[in-house]
Amino acid sequence: MVATIQEANARLEAGGLYVGSGHRGGLLISTSFSDAGDGIRILKDACALFEHGGRWLAIFPFKGMTNREVSGTLPDLVTLIEEVYRRHRSTGGDIREAVGQVVDGHEASSRPAPDHGQPNGPPAVPDVNSVPQSQG
Repeated sequence: MVATIQEANARLEAGGLYVGSGHRGGLLISTSFSDAGDGIRILKDACALFEHGGRWLAIFPFKGMTNREVSGTLPDLVTLIEEVYRRHRSTGGDIREAVGQVVDGHEASSRPAPDHGQPNGPPAVPDVNSVPQSQG
């Protein structure tokens, strides 16, 4: 059973996923990343797992530019993340399709992630699908 974020990290890595540090001690999870140089990694199919306001949240990419937020216990969310990536690997295609298939069938509460400007929502997850461009 997964009881801590460190145990979640170890279990997801043991399952072949790339796990990096995220916002406020959370995790960024992906099947792979590419190196853009200067220590910048691009995660093409990333989700996030973190604790916010006493509850655990997983945020997945979803349709278009939206995200799907799922709250639950840490063990349940780790299992959900594993299932999303298992489905993604077996079917190929876009991670968003696997999210729709797995999360829609999951019993944990799920809802669209709040807008970035919503005052009491979780912190915004950075767009990990692009590299910031320097302004010059």
